Amino acid sequence: MGQRIKKENIWTQRQNVQKGKPKRAEKQVNIRPLLLMACEGEQTEPNYLNAYLRELKVKHVISARSYFIVPHEHTDPCGVLDDLLNYSKGGLKSSDFHRRWIFIDRDEIRTNEQSGHTKENFNQALENAERKNVKVAWSNPCFEIWFLLHFVYCCTPVDRADLPAKIESYTGKEYQKNSTEMFLVLREKIVDAIANARRLEENCTEPPCDANPMTTVHKFFEENNVATLETDSCI
Repeated sequence: MGQRIKKENIWTQRQNVQKGKPKRAEKQVNIRPLLLMACEGEQTEPNYLNAYLRELKVKHVISARSYFIVPHEHTDPCGVLDDLLNYSKGGLKSSDFHRRWIFIDRDEIRTNEQSGHTKENFNQALENAERKNVKVAWSNPCFEIWFLLHFVYCCTPVDRADLPAKIESYTGKEYQKNSTEMFLVLREKIVDAIANARRLEENCTEPPCDANPMTTVHKFFEENNVATLETDSCI
């Protein structure tokens, strides 16, 4: 069963920790590294996530120093996990972060294309992430299924090559993988996307590598509460 969005999340927990603390201690909590992310896509996922997190920053829910997206080095699931685990910058390392997430795709290999991942690579990434206490937002066939779920509940297998046209049919705009506007375009329907993804999860009977369509991106938003977009609370 998909988890419900919790009223108290990673950001509000930090507010509770600060209550009654002297100002000096509050400042130390404010710059605590909270969220580290690594993405398979070079632009699609980072652009989307950055736009979401910027909204939280504008509302003073988080600090710009609270989260980082790891520089893009690999496009295979195991490589993305390694990028996150090997992160080190400015005196911070991966293990310093309270929450760690990777965003990966099943992206099955096709004989007529020079892209995709083996089932072994995908499954190994899921196994290794669990062992390293890293959470995984995986999508099958690819991240764009999350975008489509903002508009419609889709439970029949979908080809990744067909997803851009499906998304365009709802947005009325040309889909571009490097767009910096997708979060803003989809923002008002994010609650619908979460509900549709939960429904897929509840009805899923196949392992991740065979579960098409399926995504667990909604779990990222459940943990890093999307409801904060509708509040004016600040740290």
